[in-house]
Amino acid sequence: MAQQLVASPADFERDSDKRLFLGLRRRLWEYEPLRASRPQIDLDVRHGVVRVGGRVRTLAMKEIVGYLCQRTEGV
Repeated sequence: MAQQLVASPADFERDSDKRLFLGLRRRLWEYEPLRASRPQIDLDVRHGVVRVGGRVRTLAMKEIVGYLCQRTEGV
């Protein structure tokens, strides 16, 4: 179900990037207000650097997505 919130890229350069991506996707999925609004979020993870794109309903959700990503180990 988390795939509906954040689509997975075709490939990853490193296994650590894939683990980080999967952890971020799970963490974003667990945030109920974000999940309920059904946004389309793009995560790009390369060498521990995360880029987030897409649309959410409110500025507060945008800030929470950034906060959740920043607080994830490995980012």
